[in-house]
Amino acid sequence: SFFAITEDEPGVIIGTLEAKNGLNLSNYSLYIESIYADGEMVDNNFFEILSTGQIKLKDGVSIDAESYSSFELEVIIVDQDNDQISRHFVQVNVNDVNEAPTLTLSSRFVDDTAAAGSVIGTITANDPESGVITLSLSGDDAGQFVIDSETSELKFADDASIDLSSQNSFSLTITATDSSGLTATENITVEINQAPTAIVYEAGIV
Repeated sequence: SFFAITEDEPGVIIGTLEAKNGLNLSNYSLYIESIYADGEMVDNNFFEILSTGQIKLKDGVSIDAESYSSFELEVIIVDQDNDQISRHFVQVNVNDVNEAPTLTLSSRFVDDTAAAGSVIGTITANDPESGVITLSLSGDDAGQFVIDSETSELKFADDASIDLSSQNSFSLTITATDSSGLTATENITVEINQAPTAIVYEAGIV
């Protein structure tokens, strides 16, 4: 038998085994004897078979196509009345769904000595399908920043105007776009770590 499932869908019914000659499988005992994932035997943390012959993912369990692309299930059917056992192999393929990329920035704080060209942090963007990712900036203060195409570092632009007396935080949005057009975004507030001003002690105050 051959079935297919879509990745990341927990607890779904995969398919139903059918007996020949109109036999009712509910009259037999059904077991999953062994499971092979991409050709290697694994513990059965994934599937169960119901008395009706339905094969399903266990409740709360889903499969990531980036981890496993196919399974082979060895199913045992026991005829208790006639003391007979039959063995069947079921192929289950996992359909990959294009997933949006992920995006993080290592830091959004810079010292008050920051100047044009200073690095804020490194952007890490990953595509589950290992596709090409394009990074872009938008938002109120996006013009003050650039992304280094080689290091993926977020920097103040070479012509950035940084005047801490009038602005000590900057708002922008980082977007990662994969080759299929799916996106991940992060709304970022870059903040300047300003040193505290001098502390004045007044006599008589403890």
